[in-house]
Amino acid sequence: MGLEQRTTFSGSCDRPNLRMQQQILHHSRENATKVIFLITDGYSNGGDPRPIAASLRESGVEIFTFGIWQGNIRELNDMSSHPKEEHCYLLHSFAEFEALARRALHEDLPSGSYIQEDLSYCSYLCEANENCCDIMASCKCGTHTGQFECICEKGYYGKGLQHECTDVRLRA
Repeated sequence: MGLEQRTTFSGSCDRPNLRMQQQILHHSRENATKVIFLITDGYSNGGDPRPIAASLRESGVEIFTFGIWQGNIRELNDMSSHPKEEHCYLLHSFAEFEALARRALHEDLPSGSYIQEDLSYCSYLCEANENCCDIMASCKCGTHTGQFECICEKGYYGKGLQHECTDVRLRA
């Protein structure tokens, strides 16, 4: 599933969303690190969110804001934590935001090479928590991603998980 824009209305409910986050974080562990990533089109509706953001910051919550350039830049800047240049990000479009999100999630990285690992390192990849890789796959660690993956052996293709490696000669 992509990170495409799914709303068609104009305006963000930043104040109600921040109030909800405030209620959730109020019940969190006292010594836990608390961070909010506020992603908005930059046009708040539902009231001014800045007082709630200030209250959250005063209670130790770190706030990062991500907004679209033509939005209310001052509001985004006011809501973010200090230093502002490390907490307030302005993008030109939702497409630019999607590219940033993909980069942050490492979805834009090439897979690079792989290092063979013990099958037990891939045990978290399925619900059974064991024998996750297909018999025609092995557990490998991506040198660029640092993630363990079940990789189908040469001559096979697929996701690499149980029953998901197919012989290339069987392709229709």
